[in-house]
Amino acid sequence: MGAAMKKCLEKIKRGVLGQGTYGLLAEGALPPGPFREVYVPGARGRRFMVTSDTSSLAKNHCGATAATNLALVYLEGAQPGPLFLAFHQKIGNGPVIFMERKIQAVFRDLGQPLHYQRTRDPKRILAGLQEGTPAILLLARGLLAWHYVLALGYRVYPRGEVYLMVHDGWHREALRFYQLNQGSLLLGASLYKRTPAPRA
Repeated sequence: MGAAMKKCLEKIKRGVLGQGTYGLLAEGALPPGPFREVYVPGARGRRFMVTSDTSSLAKNHCGATAATNLALVYLEGAQPGPLFLAFHQKIGNGPVIFMERKIQAVFRDLGQPLHYQRTRDPKRILAGLQEGTPAILLLARGLLAWHYVLALGYRVYPRGEVYLMVHDGWHREALRFYQLNQGSLLLGASLYKRTPAPRA
């Protein structure tokens, strides 16, 4: 195969699979100086599930992992293993575009009514996080390279830069930081809010 053909194939591969880490930054890569942070209640310092925990059971399962971590925020004392199995049974392996109703169904089975709202509006995402409502984001770095992350807050700098604080499903405790549409495209987001259980 000639050099020109190899270069062409590599370019196609980059377009399909993308490159990099979806623009998810470690804290050390952020701007220096003062900032203000907003956290969803129950998110700070929590140990989350990562995809490698269940790699023998599933593949391309970032959706079910993000859903499990959403449940860990809302359900104090819940065990991640059984939760993951319940979500993965509904969601399955990826790629998955729409999983909101499947997440809602698992919460309903657990006796925890859940309301969701789809949006791509950055202001609505930030407002939801400000209200204490977590969001699951679907990011794309290429035609077939998608990844779900759980947004748990945001950080704002004096010059106006805003970074969402997300659990990426790969690092158990440390949050990553995502500036909207930098390093990957935000395909969609869904805010998930628990609703009061109906009275008996």
